[in-house]
Amino acid sequence: MTDYTPVSCAQHSEYELMAMHRKRVTLHFVESDRRVVGRIVDIFTHNSAEYMVLMLDDNQRKEIRLDSIKSAIPIA
Repeated sequence: MTDYTPVSCAQHSEYELMAMHRKRVTLHFVESDRRVVGRIVDIFTHNSAEYMVLMLDDNQRKEIRLDSIKSAIPIA
């Protein structure tokens, strides 16, 4: 069992589409004012929770739980 709260199907589909197109985004988080900028490269499930793989501008790889994201704003 996990404390993961699934995101809506529409939001999940939007994240998958962004990953398919390797979109660069600014992520805003639910629990803090923290922001992260990077390129979405994958969406996956692990231990009953869904994650986004984000490549930061310095090529650092971050795995972010989808339920921790408040918004993902594409960068033109």
